[in-house]
Amino acid sequence: MKYFLSEDKIIGLIRAHSFDELKNKLHNVYTAGIHTIEISLTCECAFQAIKWTKENFEDVSLGAASIINLEQLKQAIDCGIDFATTPMIDPEIMSYCIESKIDLIPGAATPTEIVQIIKNYYFPYIKLFPAHSAAFYQSIKKVFPKQEFILSSFPIEEIEDLQKIGGCKYAIGSYFTDTLDANETIARVSQLRQILKNSK
Repeated sequence: MKYFLSEDKIIGLIRAHSFDELKNKLHNVYTAGIHTIEISLTCECAFQAIKWTKENFEDVSLGAASIINLEQLKQAIDCGIDFATTPMIDPEIMSYCIESKIDLIPGAATPTEIVQIIKNYYFPYIKLFPAHSAAFYQSIKKVFPKQEFILSSFPIEEIEDLQKIGGCKYAIGSYFTDTLDANETIARVSQLRQILKNSK
C-alpha cells in the first residue's frame, strides 16, 4: 500500500459545507505538511473536490472516506482516488476492492468486527472508528497486538497516550480544519508531530 510507506503518522480528514471551504481547508492542511489526505463523502462536493485535488496536488495520496456503498466507491475510483475507507464492514465493497486491487481501509468499532475482517479478508490496516479513548484502544490492542490500526474519532488530548500504547496512524479532521487560518493549522500540525515524536 504505497500511500502508507511514508513515516508520517498523520492523515488529514477533510469535511466541509461548500467546495470553496473544502479547498481552503485542504490547502491549509497540505501547506502544513500533511500529504496523505482523505475527503469525506459526507460532503456534497466530495467528488468534485477529489477531482480538483488530483489535478492540483500531484504528490498527495488521496483517499475517499465514509464510503458506505459500492456505487460511491466506483464513483470515487473514477475520480482518481488512491485508496478508500469505510466506516463499517461491507462484504460487497471488500470483495470488490480485493478483486479490483483497490487499497481499502475497512472500519470496525468492536472486537467482533475486527475478527470478521481479519478472519475473512486481508487488509493491512483497519480503521478503528470510533477509537473512543486511550483506555478503549489499549483494550483492543491487548487482544490484537499485531494488527495495524488507523485511529479516528478520539480525544486529541489523548494522542500521546495512544502513541505510547502503539498507535499506528491517526486520521484527524476537525482539530486541523475547524480553523480557516493557515498559520493556526500549521501550528497545530507541528505540535502534534512533536508529541508523536516524543512519545515513541
